[in-house]
Amino acid sequence: MLKSQTHNTRQTILHVAARLSNANILVCILDELQVQGGDIIKEVLLSKDSDGYIPLHLMARYSNAETLSCILTKFKALGDCFLKDVLLAHDKAKNTVLYLAAEYNSAAAVSCILTILQDLGLLELALAVGREKCGHTVFTPAMRNKNHTSVVQTIIDQLPQSLYESLR
Repeated sequence: MLKSQTHNTRQTILHVAARLSNANILVCILDELQVQGGDIIKEVLLSKDSDGYIPLHLMARYSNAETLSCILTKFKALGDCFLKDVLLAHDKAKNTVLYLAAEYNSAAAVSCILTILQDLGLLELALAVGREKCGHTVFTPAMRNKNHTSVVQTIIDQLPQSLYESLR
């Protein structure tokens, strides 16, 4: 049942729970997936819906940072390599989780994602993937809207100077 997809959107139950932004439900689903085994959890977490979103894309888009942080901590238990695949996955528009969090004005989610990318040593790679795939930097989605100043400030505050210089 946890692998089942809706007919039109190809969303799993995890996609739906991520969109609804309910941490308790998400944790229950992830716990059940872990009981079923590593292959199933990876298959469900990396499954793309009709828009190319994996569940984490929807979490970045709709969730609060506390939910996102809780879920990313659970993902980390699956291993750094898997977490890398999840964080660098892109949707049909070539947006990564970081780009979606910036676009949807979630400074706290951006901060959480930047911290995990930094801890994994993937920050430079994640920024390069974004530039390569969609032709813009992480600042671009945040700067499209003048109300996203907290996201821009979060990025400036958390990026090492060398990376910040390369994005300007």
